[in-house]
Amino acid sequence: MKPISTGNRSVQDLLHSMVEQKPRRVTDMDPSSDNAECGYMKYQDGGVTPTDPKKLKKGLSHVESRGDYSAMNPTSSATGRYQMLYNLIKDQPEMSGVSRDSLSRAPELQELLMDKRISEGINGPSLSRNASDLEKEYKHQLGDKWVFSDDEVAALTHFLGRQGTRKYFASLRDGTEYEVPGQNKTPEEYLRLFNEGVNRK
Repeated sequence: MKPISTGNRSVQDLLHSMVEQKPRRVTDMDPSSDNAECGYMKYQDGGVTPTDPKKLKKGLSHVESRGDYSAMNPTSSATGRYQMLYNLIKDQPEMSGVSRDSLSRAPELQELLMDKRISEGINGPSLSRNASDLEKEYKHQLGDKWVFSDDEVAALTHFLGRQGTRKYFASLRDGTEYEVPGQNKTPEEYLRLFNEGVNRK
């Protein structure tokens, strides 16, 4: 297969350079930042792993795109198998020179970016860190209403963002209504399809 051109660098070159990248650990989070609503606060972390990253990716790929690497949302910058927001990942080092269209035709790069999103974070807390932090924060508050696995919490933060998921859990605690911004699935429907994907053979 002919390498996808990304300026003077091929995707293969970018993937090779990514292996040599060391993740940053920055602790100056600002929950009030513009990116906080999307779960992309300004720090990167590592070391926390959800119960099953492969299962998490399997469920997310099903609910987000039915496994279609070329999927491009017509109303947002969500791109690829996991519908990551291009506008929020385009400044990552491994994305240098990679257009949205090129990303949609680069399965290996999408997989590496999603692995990074799960374990290290991309311009914000990792999905693994989100799952760990939010379980600690809300499991006791919700009591019998806490029916979520680590992977389901991670999936919700991919969908709603870290702060959006906090608002959803708070609504369950307080018995109030939570509305997903825009024209989107409800959290319950998202998790139903997520688990449908996880359980597919």
